[in-house]
Amino acid sequence: MPEKGWYFDTVSLCNFLLSGADSLLKTRYHKHGFITWEVYDEICAGFVKYPALKTLEILLSDQTFTLVCLSDPARKLYSNLIIHLGKGEASCLALAKVSNGIVVTDDRSARQQCNHSH
Repeated sequence: MPEKGWYFDTVSLCNFLLSGADSLLKTRYHKHGFITWEVYDEICAGFVKYPALKTLEILLSDQTFTLVCLSDPARKLYSNLIIHLGKGEASCLALAKVSNGIVVTDDRSARQQCNHSH
C-alpha cells in the first residue's frame, strides 16, 4: 500500500529549507511530498530575501515534492477554511482532507481546523 501524501504549509517547509535540511526532505518525503500553488507563491515571495528557499526548485525538479492544484472538492473546503486561515494553510488542509493525506504545519489555528474536520 503506498504511503499517504504529506501536504506542507509554507512555514513548515521554509523551516526545513532555511535550516539546510533538504537532504532529510529528499530521504523522507521523495514522491510523497506535496505543496499547493498557494504555498509555492508564498515561498517564492521570499526568494530574494532568503535565497536558501530557492532549494524548493530542486525539490520540485527531483520529484521530492509535487506542485498541486486545488480540485473541485478541495476548492469548496478551501473557501470555508480561508475565513480562518492563510492561503497556504487553507489549501494544504483542503487537499489533505479530500485525498486522505497528512498536513505538515506548525500553525495552531491550522491544527485546530484539522481537529474540527474529523
